[in-house]
Amino acid sequence: MKGWMEGLKSTAASNRQLQELFKASQVALSPQDLDELLAKLLRIGMESLSMPAGSIALYEEETRQLVLHAHRGLSPQFVARDRWEVQEGDVTQRILQRGEVFVIEDTQMAFSVTPWPLEKEGIRSLVASPLKCRNKVVGIFYLDDFEPRQIHDSQIQMFSIIASFAALCIDNAQIRAQADFFTRTDPLTRLYNQSQFKSLFQQELSRSQYYGFPFSLILFDLDDFRRFNDSFGHSNGDIVLKTVARLLRESFREFDTLFRYGGEEFIAILPETPLEEALKLAQNGCQLISQKSHRDLPISAAGPVTASAAVVSFPKDGKNLNTLLRHLDALLFLHRDVPGQVHILPDAAVEI
Repeated sequence: MKGWMEGLKSTAASNRQLQELFKASQVALSPQDLDELLAKLLRIGMESLSMPAGSIALYEEETRQLVLHAHRGLSPQFVARDRWEVQEGDVTQRILQRGEVFVIEDTQMAFSVTPWPLEKEGIRSLVASPLKCRNKVVGIFYLDDFEPRQIHDSQIQMFSIIASFAALCIDNAQIRAQADFFTRTDPLTRLYNQSQFKSLFQQELSRSQYYGFPFSLILFDLDDFRRFNDSFGHSNGDIVLKTVARLLRESFREFDTLFRYGGEEFIAILPETPLEEALKLAQNGCQLISQKSHRDLPISAAGPVTASAAVVSFPKDGKNLNTLLRHLDALLFLHRDVPGQVHILPDAAVEI
């Protein structure tokens, strides 16, 4: 009778585990925001191991920092530290280096001096799993208890599977983000592309109309670029385009947005910027191109690359995209025989 009851309990526990795994798989495959998915998987992990608290943090390899993305059962003071650096010899580094589920059944027994964050929060036991995508650690899944507890092998296996679903969510999110990046950017210069320009222009137009702010556009055109390609080849032309994109990024402010508009043309949206201020930024951009764009070229005979620019401002020069673009194109076309200048309406040019 006793054996039969134990078998029944074991079967019930197995069924609960299967249900938890089924829920985790459904969550991992659902098309939701990454943080929402991680929050759901965190809840499933906590329920499956009967843990009162937990968190999921993503790892930034460049900064060697973990960034908190989901948490439950932890104090506001603890989660306020939502970003922390991996330190030599600390628990986080041990988890990352171990590469598999890491268990501490009693922090006071495991450490001569309990790490300050665990001590402050009162965490006495924890289970943590590195989250791996394609053999690369991308985060850590933590489950915590405020009492010492024994963690069984079956629980570790269960948690490891749930953590793998969390890693799958992160991998899918990264793939979607990469795909989205390539649809919005120019593959050569890594600047936003023309379709993204039109989308962000409408956002800036709506914002400026609502708040009554001006904003400006600058269109840069590389002078005689077709002749340069014919003389020195398209590979060197590509070097020029990438170099110009980098130089223009350097010349603009952090809140300006730069796009490759097409061919040898680049366009910038300058929020809350009147014409006079945009004019100075256009001059700086053209000067930087003429002074530095030829330095990366493997051909000394090419000489400096120059650019002309046209500047218009909303609402002074137009109140919609078509009007403003028409003015930009007309300014560059009318002054195409005089390179290296910045042009504004109604037919004024500023010498660089």
